[in-house]
Amino acid sequence: KISDILDCARFASSSGNIQNSRFIVVTKQEKKKKIAEACLNQHWIETAPILIVVCSDTEKIKKLYEKRGERLYSIQNTSLVAQNIMLAAHSLNLGTCFISAFNEAAIKRILKIPEEIKVHSIITIGYPNENPKVKKDTIEGLLFFEEWGKKRSEGFWPLKKHKKLLTKKPKEILSKLKLKKD
Repeated sequence: KISDILDCARFASSSGNIQNSRFIVVTKQEKKKKIAEACLNQHWIETAPILIVVCSDTEKIKKLYEKRGERLYSIQNTSLVAQNIMLAAHSLNLGTCFISAFNEAAIKRILKIPEEIKVHSIITIGYPNENPKVKKDTIEGLLFFEEWGKKRSEGFWPLKKHKKLLTKKPKEILSKLKLKKD
């Protein structure tokens, strides 16, 4: 399952297809404990069987896109990787959590990450032991047509016609994904 998840991660889009994202899989308990401490003492992190630390080779993207690449595109690209990881894990009935609150210098020290590499997120992966009820906004609350604030479409894509599709739960949509099995 982890191989499939990482395969999905490497297919995430990136600015100019520069592929600046890198990931470190952590399974050793003593490292997970140190990482949890570096994540502002979020000790629940230690209970996850696997952590994936998502990093950016910022120098690689900076060469092509300069400051905008370093300050924006590197973060966007690693966020796409993180999303792919989380969606792939969900499709395999695994739980995840996106963590962005951490001491980057400590994470770098623990995992021996070079100075030029930036740590952007940590994702926990495991079998969930809870099923929290999360209230999400409706599509109508999030969607505008043609301009900010415009709630109605007169065009080719009327919302009412597709409302049934738009109200499906992500799990129903994700269950249709087929992950390549080696």
